[in-house]
Amino acid sequence: MKTFLKRSISMPAIILLCTGAGAAAPLGDKNGDGKLALAEFQSAFEIRIMRADTNTDGKISLDEWKARPAAGKGERDPSKVFATLDKNNDGFLEKAEIDPMARRRMILSIQTQTA
Repeated sequence: MKTFLKRSISMPAIILLCTGAGAAAPLGDKNGDGKLALAEFQSAFEIRIMRADTNTDGKISLDEWKARPAAGKGERDPSKVFATLDKNNDGFLEKAEIDPMARRRMILSIQTQTA
């Protein structure tokens, strides 16, 4: 998981997103409070992940997942990662499967920051 996390978005970027460290408000801070709430993080994460939805049907197929720019850059097989994320085994990633993934990423970034 850590390798996948590091390959997807750098830890310093996640820390800046979550804490609001730096001069500017964190990317995705919709309410302008200078902090990134879980819902804001999930929204920004979903937008980034859904870029892989090239046919704009609201879900990501395995072919779309494997065709995204980040696929194949890590040590993990994109097909295996997809199978792990596809919790309902319907062959697609949908919002209901992306939100928990974003939540885990945010928790991991906070744990890493405080460690």
